[in-house]
Amino acid sequence: MSVKVYGRPIPALYSASSWGRFPKASCGNGRVAVFSGHVAYILACNGDGTALAYDPNSGGGLTRVHTISLPSLIVGPPATL
Repeated sequence: MSVKVYGRPIPALYSASSWGRFPKASCGNGRVAVFSGHVAYILACNGDGTALAYDPNSGGGLTRVHTISLPSLIVGPPATL
């Protein structure tokens, strides 16, 4: 996910839990949804508790864009790290 957000790999962000240290935010394009052990990049908020998200590890070795139910934790990653 660090490559999608920052354009480069950042080893400190390889763990999904490390994204949880960023400030909490509401749904918004370019923000990150943090699930238990999982991170997805929000492309668009649907206004019904779901979002269109880029999901690089959606299971079965798949990377896909799909609608997700928003988790309780959405973070706004800083512009630079």
